[in-house]
Amino acid sequence: MNRVDVLVVGAGPAGCVAAWEAASSGTGLDVLLIERDRAIGAPVRCAEGVGDKGLREFISPDGASWVSAKLTRVYLRAPDDTDVLVNWNDVGWILDRSRFEPALADEARRAGAEVRIRTEALGITRAGGGWKVRLAGPSGEEEIFARV
Repeated sequence: MNRVDVLVVGAGPAGCVAAWEAASSGTGLDVLLIERDRAIGAPVRCAEGVGDKGLREFISPDGASWVSAKLTRVYLRAPDDTDVLVNWNDVGWILDRSRFEPALADEARRAGAEVRIRTEALGITRAGGGWKVRLAGPSGEEEIFARV
């Protein structure tokens, strides 16, 4: 049975950043990031708008190929059609998620994480101070042990 220190299930933005942070922690952790879909970033399952400050905690959008547009103002439209200005001046970004998520996965890879697509966690049980996880991927089923 293969062993890893950290198994991250799902290569959306949170999963990619978790794998990237764990792999770049400087502690020599073995990190495996798995994604059940055919590609990271496809299909897109949620909106592409993110705040500037939160995004910059992890990665800079400046000049990135995954930026679709910069948001400078945010309005909410009330049921009576009144527009309410919520904020302005460098509020956030509209991202191309089909490019953004692979960019985050590439950062995790560069930090030392192993990234597998078309790999699904079929079952997980507590075992020996960690987790025994049954995976199914292109080369069949396997069991791994993950501390976290």
